[in-house]
Amino acid sequence: MKAQTKVGDEFAFILLAGIVMILILAFAYSTLQAGPVTAALSTSNLQIAQGNSADVTLHLNGTGFNISLSSTGEISNWAAFDQNNFDLSGTKDITVTFIVPRNADFRTYSGYITILSADRTTKVPVTIDVTLTTVSSLPKNIRLGDFTVSYAVGTSNVGEKDDFEISKSYFSDSYYSFVATVPDDKLGILTDGLIQVFVENSNKAGNIIIELNGERVYANTILAGEIDIPLNASAIHKYNSIVLRAGNPGFMFWTNTYYKIKFAKMEVSFNGVSSKQATFTLDSRDVNDFTNGKLSFQVQNYDPNNLGPLTIEINGVTMWDDAPTLTYFSKTFGREIPLYPGDNTIYFWVKQAANYQLANVILTINHHI
Repeated sequence: MKAQTKVGDEFAFILLAGIVMILILAFAYSTLQAGPVTAALSTSNLQIAQGNSADVTLHLNGTGFNISLSSTGEISNWAAFDQNNFDLSGTKDITVTFIVPRNADFRTYSGYITILSADRTTKVPVTIDVTLTTVSSLPKNIRLGDFTVSYAVGTSNVGEKDDFEISKSYFSDSYYSFVATVPDDKLGILTDGLIQVFVENSNKAGNIIIELNGERVYANTILAGEIDIPLNASAIHKYNSIVLRAGNPGFMFWTNTYYKIKFAKMEVSFNGVSSKQATFTLDSRDVNDFTNGKLSFQVQNYDPNNLGPLTIEINGVTMWDDAPTLTYFSKTFGREIPLYPGDNTIYFWVKQAANYQLANVILTINHHI
């Protein structure tokens, strides 16, 4: 009986130790994975009447677990959040509704939006002027669509075929053809190209003939070796038909011309920027009563090996110059970015190797109602 009790006690101890170890590992993992959380409000100075409310956007960026939000200071318990107690990985927008009590005095109140994640605390200052009328922002959304921004320098293999034979006699013709396709993002920045053919063996009875898009670009005899055919950018299309033929065997009418090809391929070289510039129109009220703006988009595709900075300019002033968040991007700005009644420009470009496919690009301009 004592032996059974001892075995039971040992099992309970091992089980308890295992549970403790799991809890320790879980805590350590969450602590290691959690990082700093940065936060910004779309506007931090509000004018709200007694008993009224106003909405602002809280932009979060970083990594955290079980993040809790609250309002502290003189505005304690004045804020409601459309999301709370959540995990964060990347960026997230939270709608914050500030509700002023009916008995609040007519004065300026100071406080914070407090973000608590694990043992980290971030505070965003807020001031609220309690007045007779509420002044809030009316958004104007300008949709810029989907587009790709890239900077590319290099060489790309756009089509290749391996191990085949071509032959020609006065009674038969066996040729080989394939298509080389240039990607859209490279097509406008081509500098030149190259067709490369490696002849493994031949009888040199006649020429090997190479055609590009219906034009003969090479005709000669070779026993074995490499053939390099340089191409001008103007000769390269999006879809390129490459045909390899053998020529007639000449006076040796009883035989055929024969070539065994190890490989044939087409390469293109490129160097340039694919940028995006758009014009948007604002009226005098958008500009004179401007409170803040926001640019948001999704990064649908990118090159993980080339994450050069994405530069975004509005009316010639840089509002962003860094690698974008690789899921959802959101950046707010204020009067440091000049805006004008009439036409304004926004420009996206990269100055280092990078390729970003942006989707659902929206520029939001907020002004007082």
